[in-house]
Amino acid sequence: MNTVELIGLPIPLSQDAFESAAQFAAEQATPGKGKRVYLNTLAVYAVQTYLNWLELNTSLAEGDCWQPGLRAVLDVADLVLPGMGRLECRPVLPGETAMTLPLEAAQNRLGYVAVQFHEQLDAVDLLGFVRGVPFAEDDAPLEPMTVPLSELLPLDSLLDVLHPDLAIVNLREWLMGQFRHPEWRSPEAFVASHRTMRSGSRNATGSGFSVPPDIDAQINSVSRAKAIEFQALEKQVVLVVQVISITTEDNTLNVRLRLYPDASSDQLPRNLQITVLDETGAVIVDSRPKSGSGWTEVELCDCQPGDRFSVRIALGEDSKVEEFCI
Repeated sequence: MNTVELIGLPIPLSQDAFESAAQFAAEQATPGKGKRVYLNTLAVYAVQTYLNWLELNTSLAEGDCWQPGLRAVLDVADLVLPGMGRLECRPVLPGETAMTLPLEAAQNRLGYVAVQFHEQLDAVDLLGFVRGVPFAEDDAPLEPMTVPLSELLPLDSLLDVLHPDLAIVNLREWLMGQFRHPEWRSPEAFVASHRTMRSGSRNATGSGFSVPPDIDAQINSVSRAKAIEFQALEKQVVLVVQVISITTEDNTLNVRLRLYPDASSDQLPRNLQITVLDETGAVIVDSRPKSGSGWTEVELCDCQPGDRFSVRIALGEDSKVEEFCI
């Protein structure tokens, strides 16, 4: 059997997770059923940990797999998200190339998360996600389904379903005229028309967007804006993201991120800060508005395809985070 090599998101498993899994497994009638319950329990804990990182509410106790009678007769690993529905958290063992979806988990699911176990079953990686498929009662599957691991969607797609506000924005899509997130609109929809949005401005990274004269390049630029609300302000600030494509052989993008007050004000709060972080959480660049300033900005140059970064906008102790990829 050929093993599908996928890079998953490592998830730590707590001592509580192992204790619950061992307790539930010991209740089962056969060793085989005990192992299945053990893996299902750890898979649910792993997905719950991931969703808790995203500050999404979950309820272990409401899942069918947490009910002694149901887990004894069903192969389920469901995690309830109150007010939203259920996710199925399916274990994938080392060497397996597909995720199996049992009949009892085929309906009433928001989707399925593949949880890859390590050889010693002591650690897991989240491999990806598959959306739930609605079935009519007379069209329900008659046997377990399988999903090849190569066909899994990235975990970002799970955020699109569960928490659109946290969904990662693909900036390259903007250049192709694809705007999947309706909260990102034309800057003119937010920023007062009398406020000049200059293109040649302070560069917090110390390097500009200039093109060397010996490079034959075409420049394409798209800007979108989103309102960022802070309760302490009782109004909004506006984040404007400008994506600049300089068409050269390396296919890189430049990104300018600028904060403006909304149309009700001419100045940004002095304690406002914009920070760009890389995938590991390390700070790339940050900026604060100068006294009396109507905007502040940071710039990223030569962003490579596949790069991911987050933008944290903080007002004192309150902060908002936007996620982007190239």
